[in-house]
Amino acid sequence: LNRQKSMRRLLFVALLVSLFVCLSFARKNAVDMKYDQFERQVSSGVWFINFHSPTCPYCKGLVKTWEHLATILKGKAIHIGRVDCAIERRLARRYSIRSYPTLVLIKNNTMWRYSGKREIERLLEFIDLPFGTAMPVPPPPYVTKLQPHELEQKVSKGK
Repeated sequence: LNRQKSMRRLLFVALLVSLFVCLSFARKNAVDMKYDQFERQVSSGVWFINFHSPTCPYCKGLVKTWEHLATILKGKAIHIGRVDCAIERRLARRYSIRSYPTLVLIKNNTMWRYSGKREIERLLEFIDLPFGTAMPVPPPPYVTKLQPHELEQKVSKGK
């Protein structure tokens, strides 16, 4: 009888611990960024973005730190985002993402790539004072709308 009580208590404690762990990971303060909303999002404010792959072990190791950073900066002028490059391939191509994770700070149509240690203190320092080469944000892809007759003309001319 005492053994059953002990087992029930142990099971109850394990259930509470797993519930706490699930709830703590359920809070996501970093913004999942999608191609169709990306321009609008980065055009206002300062964004620190994690371009990642779900299969990358280094990316998986950064998840807790990135969420912690987002939690620290929640409600501040800095937005913390993440782009799943396995899904958002157009954004990965546009930003020339060649390795994972790639951390990019975007501010006033200028971007900096972070290349330091992936520790909270270092990331916060980088946000305050970006270092490295400042580059212009790549322009969005240019799309030309054609009327059906214009398309036929271009196709017939081989353009």
